[in-house]
Amino acid sequence: CPALEMLLAPFDGQFILTSCTELVGSTAWLLGGLARAQGRLDEAIAHYERALAFETANGAVLMAERTRADLDRLRKDRPAP
Repeated sequence: CPALEMLLAPFDGQFILTSCTELVGSTAWLLGGLARAQGRLDEAIAHYERALAFETANGAVLMAERTRADLDRLRKDRPAP
């Protein structure tokens, strides 16, 4: 996963396309999922917050809702400090 993060990091602040017809989501959303999978929860939250702001600002309503749900679930499931 760290190698994938290094490849994706320069594209933070953009959307990811897998083809000319499929928009996956923002790079920050994907980076948030990678960070979460590796247990880096503070970093995951920061990525999801950036993704939510970017998607909302660009009118990607469904993607923003998915990101909001991921962020809410992460905050709810996160162990107390």
